[in-house]
Amino acid sequence: MQQLDKKLIKIGESLQVSPNPMLLIQKSMGSGKLSKEDFLLLLECNHNLVSNDVINQCIEKEIITVDDLETCGIDSDFIDLLNEDKPVDPAQGTDYQQIESIAPGSTEVYFWGMPGSGKSCALGAVLSIANNGGDKMMQHPCQGGDYMTRLSNVFRHDGDYTFLPAGTDIKNTYEMRFSIIRDQKEHPLSLIDFSGELFRCLYKQHTNIVLNDDEKPALVTLTNLLKEHASENRKIHFFVVEYGAENQKMDDGLLQGDYLQRAAEHLNHIGVFDQYTDAVYIVLTKADKAGEFDSREDEDKHYLNYMSKNYSGFYRALKHMCEKHSINGGKLEFIPFSIGEVCFQRFCCFDSASAREILDYIVERSSYVERDIFGRIKRILSK
Repeated sequence: MQQLDKKLIKIGESLQVSPNPMLLIQKSMGSGKLSKEDFLLLLECNHNLVSNDVINQCIEKEIITVDDLETCGIDSDFIDLLNEDKPVDPAQGTDYQQIESIAPGSTEVYFWGMPGSGKSCALGAVLSIANNGGDKMMQHPCQGGDYMTRLSNVFRHDGDYTFLPAGTDIKNTYEMRFSIIRDQKEHPLSLIDFSGELFRCLYKQHTNIVLNDDEKPALVTLTNLLKEHASENRKIHFFVVEYGAENQKMDDGLLQGDYLQRAAEHLNHIGVFDQYTDAVYIVLTKADKAGEFDSREDEDKHYLNYMSKNYSGFYRALKHMCEKHSINGGKLEFIPFSIGEVCFQRFCCFDSASAREILDYIVERSSYVERDIFGRIKRILSK
């Protein structure tokens, strides 16, 4: 593989943050700043340079050919997906009732993440492993039941090539209720999926900026579910952060770290991290970018240095809450996560290893009911 010069590196970075990368490609090629060979070299170095839609437009406009993609080292199964119709996203076309509270009797598991962080992908992978792995999963009637079924079907088996799901719309918050049965123990769970756009709401609320008509009810839902003593269920929080996106500006010019810090501060202000919180984790998606480590200790040190350097305010706020409420024994833990090989920003070859690890954390830290004969006797005697 050839090395990229500074000019190409800059063009590649511009393509990844451009609101209209196709227009940028055409302008760069028209001005002579970018040749076809340059563009293919960028694709060879980064298979996620642009989306599948942009690649299809480039093929239609005869900027590149399908054969060119193969010379870039792109898997033929990913290329074949370019010709397939996009599947319907799990939440598309469905109106869900807003939830006002979580029913008692389960461990509440919250997934938080900025738009584009990979939060929906991580959640879908965990649901898939819960549904298709070695445990028994019992789904319960709930507001987000249809979404849960559709999202868990996005990822099925290791090695499957599939489309990644789109992010959660700000108008929707999903409660997905089910039980995992492992080692004769039933773990009742309520997984809560908030839209990544809520980080904008939390930032606005914390900095006294007026919320729009979609943001107001979304923030009301969040506050109702998470305000101090809203429920006595045990709680686990997973904060999903995209590794390597620390310098990438959002469409309003702010960085991911700006939103994460204000969100952590506001969640602390409304009493989210109270005595009912048992665990808080930071899930670092696209962690394969960090490379290989000699040991888990070296890996933990790397991610600690990474978070301290790039997201110090966010990290300190969560660490303080863990220490204040003795969550995780006062320790903030990191979980490196990869969905598998990703191509054209929308396709992936599924790898379940990271999702299995998250599910193990959930089962390990959640409350449970004994299902063997002694457990049944204890339940009868306690009535």
